[in-house]
Amino acid sequence: VGCKPQQLKSLKETIGDKFQQSLFISVLAALSEDQQRTILGVKRLVRVMPNLPVIYNSGVSLIASTSEKNLKPIEEVFQKLGMAKLVTEKEL
Repeated sequence: VGCKPQQLKSLKETIGDKFQQSLFISVLAALSEDQQRTILGVKRLVRVMPNLPVIYNSGVSLIASTSEKNLKPIEEVFQKLGMAKLVTEKEL
């Protein structure tokens, strides 16, 4: 999910229920995982907070999810942009 928080409801209207079983990866900072899952009507969502230096493969991406147990593959993808660190939702 790569939209502004105030656009999330509109995104839900656009995609409907097409991706309910999919894993969502969100870069939205202002809304918690629970809020995003509720608005989107999905069960699986991982929040990622990358910082700007990922453009140069030297950034840090914080990764958190209460709905996904195996975050290792996601961590591996974001390690290609720099350091990736698993954190709790509260830490995020």
